[in-house]
Amino acid sequence: MVHDSAGLLCTDKMRSVLVHYASSAAPPKAPVLEPTFARKGETLTLRFLNPDSPTDIVVYDSNGRLLERKRSVGAERILLTAPGVAGCYQVLVTDGDQRYVLRYIVIQ
Repeated sequence: MVHDSAGLLCTDKMRSVLVHYASSAAPPKAPVLEPTFARKGETLTLRFLNPDSPTDIVVYDSNGRLLERKRSVGAERILLTAPGVAGCYQVLVTDGDQRYVLRYIVIQ
């Protein structure tokens, strides 16, 4: 490794700055969808939602068709039902300016 006079990590093609941020506040948890493999009609749990702000949940199939839209206000988790058709699905979770895309697969 090579460092310059300012302590920056250097190579002939790249220069990087290594920064460590510390805070006493716990980092926000990203939403988690369980299980990621489900059977048709099975209940899925979306956890770690922010109860302090409204959260929009939108479910799409693999072709981009809207299947379900929900809004969570004041809840840390919400239940979803797996569609009756096997395939890959995406759940878009929007919490203020944070957006998360979660995926699950419905098996036969």
